[in-house]
Amino acid sequence: MSGLSSLPASSRIGVMINRCFGEIDIQTRYYRTLRERGPVAASGLDFVQSLANTVLGRVAMELKARGPSVLVVGPSVFGLALDALRNNEADVIVAGGVDHLADYVCDLCDAAGLTPASRGRREVPSPYVDHANGLVPGDGAAFLVLERADYARARGANPIALLKGGATVMDSFQGGRGLHRTPADVVASVERALEDAGVGAGDIDFVSGAATGLDHYDDAELDAICSTFPGDVAVYSTKAVHGETWGAAGALSLASAAKVIETGLLPAFGRGRNPGAAHTAEEQYTGKPLRAGVSLSFDIPGSHSTFVVSSC
Repeated sequence: MSGLSSLPASSRIGVMINRCFGEIDIQTRYYRTLRERGPVAASGLDFVQSLANTVLGRVAMELKARGPSVLVVGPSVFGLALDALRNNEADVIVAGGVDHLADYVCDLCDAAGLTPASRGRREVPSPYVDHANGLVPGDGAAFLVLERADYARARGANPIALLKGGATVMDSFQGGRGLHRTPADVVASVERALEDAGVGAGDIDFVSGAATGLDHYDDAELDAICSTFPGDVAVYSTKAVHGETWGAAGALSLASAAKVIETGLLPAFGRGRNPGAAHTAEEQYTGKPLRAGVSLSFDIPGSHSTFVVSSC
């Protein structure tokens, strides 16, 4: 993982993006105009730009990246990016996610019972704590530059961390019971990612969690973490700051894990086996090198992605 300082235009550079929604503001403007003023007044350009892959196209054109181009609504794109690099389909993949908050998104969350707080008094996100107050919608964007090791060395890049491996496991629960997660699915995702990375559970120093603030999801995640990793592995979730950012959530989790590896600093959003029990005002310096960490990225419909990062 490194920076974008000197990437040339190339068919060996790709862009992969996660999104959950399209360009909601543009969609709203387009359909309002269509309803109120008719088809003649509605902009065809607005219609084209309302699609979810608009950002993907804009980023690829800006970077002059003519390699693999992928939009995913669902499992994290970082598994696809890692495969593309390993299979020599690209030298560089700019991978990440973006979604922005709109009334439409908040209405969906309220209708689904994910946000019990009333619209006028949204609470601070509280992942992992007992009796969590529910999902708090947020927005954001995050991108990482992933490179083949030989290409990075040749261009003098300075990687901040290594993406060692990953895995995605779909929900094993059958029967249409929504909003359900089992620890076994999370464990399966983590174990497959560790195997793919060639790393043992005892080598993991911290977990960047996927916690949403929903009790039944967060409890399953913590149960899986406690049953998989020996010792007092540190657990945190950046969603305590920015809430649920949808398509950007997996990229934010992985980016934070990479920065923890680079700096040796753990975010002040949780400690040890009960991360919700103590929130500190400052980051914590561990005082020892952090060898490897795990980043979790789970979507609500039922995909469970895990990625392993390590020091260079």
